[in-house]
Amino acid sequence: GINAEYMGTLEGIPPTTTVCHSSALWENGLYVYGGYGRGGFHAALHCLRLPEFRWEVVQTSGSAPPFHSMGTVLHGSCLLVFGGRSSTQHTVSNEVYLLDLMTLTWSGPVRCSGQVPSGRHSVSASHWIPPSSYSGEAHDHLIIFGGMDAKGKPVPHREAIYSLDLLTWEWKLLPGPDPEHVDLAHAPATAVFKSCLIVPGLKRTHLLDLERNRWIVVSMTGDPLPLRVRNSLTLVPSRELLLGFGGHTGAPGDERNNAWTLKMTPGR
Repeated sequence: GINAEYMGTLEGIPPTTTVCHSSALWENGLYVYGGYGRGGFHAALHCLRLPEFRWEVVQTSGSAPPFHSMGTVLHGSCLLVFGGRSSTQHTVSNEVYLLDLMTLTWSGPVRCSGQVPSGRHSVSASHWIPPSSYSGEAHDHLIIFGGMDAKGKPVPHREAIYSLDLLTWEWKLLPGPDPEHVDLAHAPATAVFKSCLIVPGLKRTHLLDLERNRWIVVSMTGDPLPLRVRNSLTLVPSRELLLGFGGHTGAPGDERNNAWTLKMTPGR
């Protein structure tokens, strides 16, 4: 099961009310980049310091990707972002950029090969080390899920899930079930926990077992799960919980800048 807890107002200087942003956990902080809200497009990087839960603004150098609605994971000490929509033009990206969190410097795009996915925005990204029986070698992988094209239409379900080998930089379209019961138009945030892709939604939460290629509906306890779309969702492995931030409830102009946790418990 999953236990939800709303965290309320936090200290420091938070991002403005934000949707379509990117986030990843590194050392003692949750890094949040980009997105947009009532103030328009945000190109700033913020950090939520843990365990104090205090927000800070972080300065970077280099050419940051001029996109919002990107997918993001942590790759070593780098923030890896994929895809996104241009902040000034109606175009979408299928490129990969890196932010070195030690030097706070952007680089990219990275040259990739294989079954490269089409350009998309509002895409969810997760980190996964697949079992050796599946990949041949246990390399770190980026898993992207869903997304929308330049016209705002959800990508086809058959092209919803890709993996990127972060050693060889080769893309692969993942085999798996057709996730018809997951609404890709809501751009759900996802995270991988023990080889399961977790997909919280407006009405129900699902797991995609990446080893068995099957969907599971999970039970919920604790506080009611905030009804959010276009939020971020980050795994905190040491505590076996997910940290959610931002998003909106589906109503126009209802962007949020608060956080919540989802605690993973045995017996799903």
